[in-house]
Amino acid sequence: MLVNLHIQKIGLIDEIRITFREGLNILTGETGAGKSMIIGSIDALLGGEMGKSLKREEDSFIEGLFILDESDSSFFECLENLGLEKDSELIISRKITGGRSVFRGNGQMLTKAAVLELRSHLFDIHSQREHQSLLQVKNHMLMIDRYFAKEVTPMLMELKELDGERREVEKMLAESEIDESARLRELDFLQFEIDEIEHAALKEGEDDELEQELDILQNSRHIQEALQTVSEAVSGDYGSRSQIAQAAHGLQRIKDYDEKLNSLWEQLLSVEDILHDVAREADRYLDSVDGFEERLFAAEERMDEINSLKAKYGNTIEQIMAAEQEKRERLLFLEQMTQNRAKLLEKRLHIDQKMREAADKLTLIRQKAAAKLEKEMATRLAGLNFNNNEFKVNFTKRKQVSADGQDEIAFYLSTNKGEKLKPLIEIASGGELSRIMLALKGIFAAVDRIPSLIFDEIDSGISGVTAGMVGEQMKLLASQKQIFAITHLPQIAALGDAHYLIYKEEKGNKTKTDIMPLDSEARVKEIARLLGGKNISKAVEDTAREMLELA
Repeated sequence: MLVNLHIQKIGLIDEIRITFREGLNILTGETGAGKSMIIGSIDALLGGEMGKSLKREEDSFIEGLFILDESDSSFFECLENLGLEKDSELIISRKITGGRSVFRGNGQMLTKAAVLELRSHLFDIHSQREHQSLLQVKNHMLMIDRYFAKEVTPMLMELKELDGERREVEKMLAESEIDESARLRELDFLQFEIDEIEHAALKEGEDDELEQELDILQNSRHIQEALQTVSEAVSGDYGSRSQIAQAAHGLQRIKDYDEKLNSLWEQLLSVEDILHDVAREADRYLDSVDGFEERLFAAEERMDEINSLKAKYGNTIEQIMAAEQEKRERLLFLEQMTQNRAKLLEKRLHIDQKMREAADKLTLIRQKAAAKLEKEMATRLAGLNFNNNEFKVNFTKRKQVSADGQDEIAFYLSTNKGEKLKPLIEIASGGELSRIMLALKGIFAAVDRIPSLIFDEIDSGISGVTAGMVGEQMKLLASQKQIFAITHLPQIAALGDAHYLIYKEEKGNKTKTDIMPLDSEARVKEIARLLGGKNISKAVEDTAREMLELA
């Protein structure tokens, strides 16, 4: 439950620090005092949107301290999944700077999605706008499923999985819907493409090797001419090797006369050996480029073949090979299409059967939930001054089973004896919707683990005896949950376990909203204000005091 709330720079609020209690927390104040800012701040703290009335140009900050129910294992599992330590206390904060918000949980930064996940375990905010959800028939089935969630959820998971399988089969069937002539044409073309790639007998890296070879072959004439020049210059009749040999022969006769001459002779012999190697390598290279024109033609023809395949099937040899494998798989699929389609149709029938069986089981569970909900709603609506009411959950069956089953569910109501049952949208006024929603909240309180609920002026459109009965139902609900109720009705306000006044005051040229807890005497005056308006007589105060004593 929410124990402490700290708000800074939100709307007309400069700074508020307030402590809340268990049970029924009543919030009252003049129209326009800023009650919606308090609720809006709690909503924003738990991941809701920052309304225009809450935004300020300066930095804003909201922080709430929550005491956690240690028996709620699902919430502690949620904390663990979000990387938060399991603790009996949780501090959530939101800092707003410009258009950017930073959420934290016990000091650790959180995403908005994580905060919304925490919210689903902490708070349920109900306002007049939520009444409209009752008028949307699609929400009625969601409420039934929520009511029996423990039994419904596994069935919905099974149906969701089966529905996914069915969609996959439908996709494959759609792909297989091709006329016979088109199938044969595609078969012929695929076989042609596979043969073309297969005939090429490609090897990985072959194109890189060809490019290197072509670079050599395309320049082989220049290479050949240069090497012939080298060979002639080194090994010809008047080449450098012959000249060096003669010089070495001349030195050989005199090398023994002086060591320096011997060294010079050895150097000449070394040069002769080097020139011999150069001539040999040049001749060998010349032999290797012999017949270059034929080899060049073959290499260019092979490269043209590879480039043609690249233009059709992929930018690399690896991509061409992958394309060939895909085409072989498609070819096999088309060849076996008739057989495969029969198998797919059989599989779809099997899935449909399993989905119908699961949907039938789900319908029985929902009908069981509906019967129980009808009984509980009859009791609770009677406690909310719906005399001779009849609440009915109406079922119709869809032709097609889907991931949520086969049911269409709608809530019907009769509020007067002998009156025909009608859909809620046809008979419910604002005040009636408030009481119906309160009855549902009271029922769901037993199945939901959410510890705190906010009722934002859901008492609109009711008064008198009905207002007192609504207050009693809120008080009963507050025995199970922490309840926050913004109200203008003294009958409800008098039943609070704690009472807070939200007020607006002017200081200089500035208006600000503040909140304060009321003691017993201040409560008398506030309830008297709700009863009598601006001019409060002693009789009105006595009535207020009596209401509090009776409460």
